[in-house]
Amino acid sequence: MPTRTDALALSDSGQGRPVVLLHGLTCHLGYWLRVVPLLEGIRLVALDFRGHGHSGHRDSYRIRTTSATCSGCSTDSSSTA
Repeated sequence: MPTRTDALALSDSGQGRPVVLLHGLTCHLGYWLRVVPLLEGIRLVALDFRGHGHSGHRDSYRIRTTSATCSGCSTDSSSTA
C-alpha cells in the first residue's frame, strides 16, 4: 500500500538492499504494484515522482532534484511502509 513521506508517495516492501522502481513520464507507482508480488523476497521501493500520482507538487522539477529524491530512496535503509 502506498504511503506518503514528506509529500512523496512511495511503496516499500521486502527486506534487504532496495531496488527502486521508477515510472515513466505521466505515470505513477501503481504501474509497479502488479510486479511487486512477482519479485517476492526482494526489497522494492516504488515511488511517485513529485507532481505525479499521489506525490505533492513542487515549484521546480529539475533533474538534479529528481535525482536527489531517487538517491534518497535507495540509500535510506530505515524507510518502511
